[in-house]
Amino acid sequence: MDYRNFDLTDFILDEYFQDWVINPTEASDMFWNNWMENNREKKKVIEQARAIIQNLNFISIDISEFDKNSVLDHINAAIRAKELTEELKVPGEMLDLEDDEVNETIIYALETTRDKIRIWYRVAAVIFVVASLGISLAFLHNYFDVPSQPLTEVNECIEKSCGPGEKLNVKLKDGTKIKLNSNSKLIFPRTFASKQRKVTLIGEAFFEVSEDQSRPFIITSGQIATVVHGTSFNVRAFPYEPEIKVAVATGRVSVEKIHMYEDEKTQQAILLSPREMAVFEKETKKTEKLKFEFIKEMGWKDGIIHFEQANIHEVLQTLENWYGVTFIKNGKINEDRDYTGSFNNKSLEVVLTGLGLVFDFKFEIKGKIIELN
Repeated sequence: MDYRNFDLTDFILDEYFQDWVINPTEASDMFWNNWMENNREKKKVIEQARAIIQNLNFISIDISEFDKNSVLDHINAAIRAKELTEELKVPGEMLDLEDDEVNETIIYALETTRDKIRIWYRVAAVIFVVASLGISLAFLHNYFDVPSQPLTEVNECIEKSCGPGEKLNVKLKDGTKIKLNSNSKLIFPRTFASKQRKVTLIGEAFFEVSEDQSRPFIITSGQIATVVHGTSFNVRAFPYEPEIKVAVATGRVSVEKIHMYEDEKTQQAILLSPREMAVFEKETKKTEKLKFEFIKEMGWKDGIIHFEQANIHEVLQTLENWYGVTFIKNGKINEDRDYTGSFNNKSLEVVLTGLGLVFDFKFEIKGKIIELN
């Protein structure tokens, strides 16, 4: 299914989308969150469709108990008559539609989709759109016996980000502690769901997850998802790097590929124990389990810069991110050498003095601009 061409009505009436909103599973959560991350221009439409569905709590319907066509006719008549109240509605500003536009959209959806979707979803979809129009609860009671309940608010997402030269400590409501590295972003809900705790990471972070066996903690990062209950580990998933890495310090972690399309084959998750790391190759979409050195993969959180056979370009890119500076090269610098070593909480001047001996350059610091000669 290509959801890129879907509009508001298409999402409301799509069975897979409805299933995700009403009864989310780990697989559907991974699919939709990753899809939204890769199709950000559709984020507003997705939020509108979710708001319509989430703002009506309804029960399962035995459609054999009433005349379906009669119900649909009554609903159509109610829409056309604008029998609207303030008892049940999604705020108009959330939909970005005028009343007449909403009416036309819903009537069109009802008239063109009745023969295309299953009866239950047909009736459920009608309930959703009726809710978006604010039709009275009494009307719903007469046909669907829907209990009167207060509206639920759409859960707000919070973003925490770090620019070059910055690091940030974040503590979530469940007690989980996260250290965010430079040029990284963490996205999480203000309130976690009852069955799982899910966040999205772009960049690198070290997690110390608070234990909760009833609610797994899930980190989506690019094309993979990391699932834990209570442990500490590092995730590195920068968009510009060819690999995504998950390295475990304590506890156990499950790493699996996110399915971008419904017809993709299920891939067995990789289980990681302490000192084990999963490396996902973006190009081949293959994941390998390896042993790792703590200082190399996690030293950054303790202020340690580590280089492993790094050339001058890799060194300078790392320093730009770490210290938030920009390098200007005047003349040619030795590119035939590489460097392996670490700097533990050292100033930029100390680091450049050491590296200058390796790559044969001198430097001049002018604020955030570093000239290499």
